[in-house]
Amino acid sequence: MKITATNPLVKQFEENQQAMAKLNAEVQKVVGSQMQKLETLEQQNKDMRQAILEAMEANDVDKFDGDLITITRVKATTRTTFDSKRFADERPKTWAKYLKTGNVKASIRLKIKA
Repeated sequence: MKITATNPLVKQFEENQQAMAKLNAEVQKVVGSQMQKLETLEQQNKDMRQAILEAMEANDVDKFDGDLITITRVKATTRTTFDSKRFADERPKTWAKYLKTGNVKASIRLKIKA
């Protein structure tokens, strides 16, 4: 796109806008590619962990201790949790007494739209 502005500030602004648009496109391409690779690696990791778990269960192995890694099988169990939503609904005044506020550090969220 050819810039035809006569005012030097407007011309510089338009050039900056074009540069930012180009940089934005490049960043989206690189980040998108990395996120797709990450998704693939996470799925491979999930599949590998499941295969190892199944092999350990089939052979009744609780722990594998190698030179580079240690794999410990964590057996299925039950867990007791607290239903905070129900508690808040049924006893809002008591629930409010126990609320804590904390700081959350800044971060970014990336999502693949494909």
